[in-house]
Amino acid sequence: METLVAALSAGGSGLSTKPIPTSQTAVVSIPSFVPFDSSSELWHDYWARFQTFAGANSVPADKTAQVFLTNQSRVAYKLLFNLAAQQSPKTNGFGHR
Repeated sequence: METLVAALSAGGSGLSTKPIPTSQTAVVSIPSFVPFDSSSELWHDYWARFQTFAGANSVPADKTAQVFLTNQSRVAYKLLFNLAAQQSPKTNGFGHR
């Protein structure tokens, strides 16, 4: 979850589109993962399933947050974005709070 907060608070959307380049010559396609639906699954269970999905599909650690976010609904993305914004320290443009 900390990776998601970091990706969202880094500025911009923090998203990349699939496929994910793994080197200058190789591109890996990541299959889709069903978006979170609170009416059918608990968050803890969903997050555990996503982590299993990421491991099974060899998602690089630095791309896990982007893969997660690109597979979410707009509502879930906006909620996570707003939560991450509340966790991020504000800076004045000079790196100071």
